[in-house]
Amino acid sequence: MSHYILGKIILLLLTALLIGGFFVLILLAKKQRFVLFGFLAFAMAIGSYARWIEPNQIVVREVELPYSFEEPVRVALLADFHLGAYSCAVDVTRWVGFLNESDADVALIAGDFVWGVKDRNQLRDWLAPLAEVTVPLYAVLGNHDLPSQGELPADDIVAELEALGVTMIDDTATTISVGQNSLQLVGLGDYWNTEYDRKVIENLDPNELTLLLTHNPDRIHDVHIPQSIDLALAGHTHGGQVWTPAFIRHYIIPTRNDFFRGLSLANGIPTYVTSGLGTGGLPLRIGVKPEVVVFVFGG
Repeated sequence: MSHYILGKIILLLLTALLIGGFFVLILLAKKQRFVLFGFLAFAMAIGSYARWIEPNQIVVREVELPYSFEEPVRVALLADFHLGAYSCAVDVTRWVGFLNESDADVALIAGDFVWGVKDRNQLRDWLAPLAEVTVPLYAVLGNHDLPSQGELPADDIVAELEALGVTMIDDTATTISVGQNSLQLVGLGDYWNTEYDRKVIENLDPNELTLLLTHNPDRIHDVHIPQSIDLALAGHTHGGQVWTPAFIRHYIIPTRNDFFRGLSLANGIPTYVTSGLGTGGLPLRIGVKPEVVVFVFGG
């Protein structure tokens, strides 16, 4: 049984305990109905907050990192749109607004643009607000962008993104200019659906700031020359969407290496895993707000 499935079972058990507690309160509240009403009001408030409030409380988080550039370089990270699950063009418009206001120089998207999308015209409408982004966009695909039977082919998703000016860098290394500075971007394909391409890592310039972008952070443990990467960036985990203690989190978040969110060290590489922007599974967030992360490198 996978950790992911076990995590879902744990969540179901916790839900069952909550429901059981609810009925216990009913029994206890036969003569004290205000207890029952209070519980119901509390449950409705928590549910409303988790569904409608926190998923829309987007945080623009700045992370300052040392690097000797003549001028500061600001790199934004976004991930996990999940268009087709609970997100649409209205949400992308809001996310683009936060990105444009972040004063980033370049933006990276760590995959999972879609969730079960079958209609290319609908996807085109949902992605259209990306045309309003005011900085260069680079991206990789996620596991939900590499579809199951009957879903939109990945080539169609890539074509729609490229038509909007997004540069796809799956299994590619490229050097980009940012003002008077330059940096290397390395894209690695999704851990669940593609093989690790060793060649992408083997010819990097050690004198350039090198950022690795991938969807699932487990891929970072495949990197066979970790010293060639200055910072790895990923999504996929959603930060769990609902905060849970560490001993439960291990079974809920679908990674092999206990990734959660935020900055950590993976395979000797400084790694940031974003909590993303959309939601999958249940459309809820509690204690794990969606975010646009801006990394500020030196100056």
